[in-house]
Parts: sequence; C-alpha cells; structure tokens
Amino acid sequence: FHGEMTGRENIYMNGAILGMTKKEIDAKLDEIIAFSGIERYIDTPVKRYSSGMTVRLGFAVAAHLEPDILVVDEVLAVGDAEFQKKAIGKMQDITSGGGRTVLFVSHNMAAVKSLCKRGIVLENGGIVFDGETEEAVEHYLVGNSEFKNHRTFSSLFDKTEFTLHEISINPVGKGTDFVLDEYQSIEINTLLTLKETDKRLHITFVLNNEFGDVLFTFSHLNSNLKLKKGINKLKCILPEGFLNIGSYYLSFYVIDNAKYTLFVEKDILSFNVQHGERPIGSWLGREPGFIKPKFDWLVE
Repeated sequence: FHGEMTGRENIYMNGAILGMTKKEIDAKLDEIIAFSGIERYIDTPVKRYSSGMTVRLGFAVAAHLEPDILVVDEVLAVGDAEFQKKAIGKMQDITSGGGRTVLFVSHNMAAVKSLCKRGIVLENGGIVFDGETEEAVEHYLVGNSEFKNHRTFSSLFDKTEFTLHEISINPVGKGTDFVLDEYQSIEINTLLTLKETDKRLHITFVLNNEFGDVLFTFSHLNSNLKLKKGINKLKCILPEGFLNIGSYYLSFYVIDNAKYTLFVEKDILSFNVQHGERPIGSWLGREPGFIKPKFDWLVE
C-alpha cells in the first residue's frame, strides 16, 4: 500500500498491478470494502490506519482480486474473532475452488491444520520439514517445546494438608528417559505425604492437548483407593494405544471433599507421544482425533 493514498485508491492500484481493468475492479469494490470492515475509513489515507486495519484491507484486496498465488503472512495475528473467522472461510473457498494456491504463514496451529494439505517447517531460513500437515505441526511443536515428564518439588509444595514430593510420566515399567509411543501403556506416578486423615483429598489430573483443549479429567476418587496418613505413592495407568500422536500437558489438582480446590499446578508435566510400530492394516499416518479408546466389538 502507498501511505499517502486512500484505501479506495490502493484497491484500484493493486488491481491494476495484477492486470485488472477498472471495470473488473469496480465489480468487486463493494465486496472488498464490506469484507475489510473499514467502510468508514476507506477514503482516509492508509498512513492513518492502524496495523490491524491495514492487514484487514490488505487481505480483503488480495483475496478478492483473485491472484493465482495468495501469500497470507500472519493475517490471523490481528483483527477480532469475527474477522479471523471470515478470513479462514475465504481462504477455504479459494483453495476449494481449484487452480489457486494459498501460501499460509502462521503460528496458529489450529488454523494451519484446518486450512492446509501440506506443511513446511522453517528454521533459521531453511526447510527442516516438508510433508503432511499433521506431521508438520507435530514437528514444529516438538521443536519449540521443552517437555518435562519428571519433576521433584521443594518446600514450595509443602502445604498444611499434604506435601508433594515428585511426579512423573513414563512407559509402564520403564524410566522417564524412555520415549513414549502411541502403542505403549503409560503410567503417571505421584509421590506425596498426607498430613491429615480427617480430610478426603482427591488427587485429580486434567489432560490438555497442544491447543489448550481439555481432553479429559481423571481422579483417584474414581477408584476404590483411599489415601493414608504418611507417604503415598499413587500410580495411574493409561491403557496402550489410548493417546494419539501429539503433544500433551498435564495439570495437577488437589481437591478437598470434592468441593474446594486446595492446590492447582497447571501444566505440571508435558510430554510427547510419537509414532509407534503399527499393526498391519492399521490407519496410514496420524489417525484423526486425540484419543483412540478401544471399544468392545461384536459380530452377531
């Protein structure tokens, strides 16, 4: 955009650069202005626009003037939720129409997964991964995360009712330095000291995926186990094949009598589940979804 020119004038200039006639631009002008959501300022010089207004108009122009290749760089980082939804919808329309390419640059992994059929991960100016979108996202997340699957705690976690000493997650029967894969059973170990016996403390975990979505909550209350005064070592086992390939974050809660939250530590552990050795005839690539529970099947 030229800063001294108005939004309207910049629309015509960009259309001319793309080889469009004034008549062709006129036919799309109202649609472009309406999509941008800055109708009141369309005749104001662009140099007076905020960064968000500039991006909104820029995307509206690029998406509606039908270039063969549309480069969208972090357009979802600005603008409100309504505009982001419109932008994603428009890009989906462009790619589904055929014959046009969208090069979508973003750190929004949910948007990347919903829009793209192919993913490229860049690092220090070079390509470090090129392949299926799901695998590209996983490669990016693993490369930018410091997973912590074992933690010990200081006096900061010494409370009136209990003391939390240690918590870890690992393949069943193996140490925390082993890689977790999708076909292994996983155990979560918690070591704590209970100081009082007159309170019904519930040890609860909440599992989130890399996008912050809560997948499920689980508590020792759902078993017949009872905590005793003194040292308690709790072990919870997730069955083999239950978690899909991906990155996960575990939050820790101590709840008093199912009513009051005594203690919360968000993302107390984080871990990555990788590809495992799959049975012959299984799904090719990453299966849809985040969990893969095994159900009983009957043929009658």
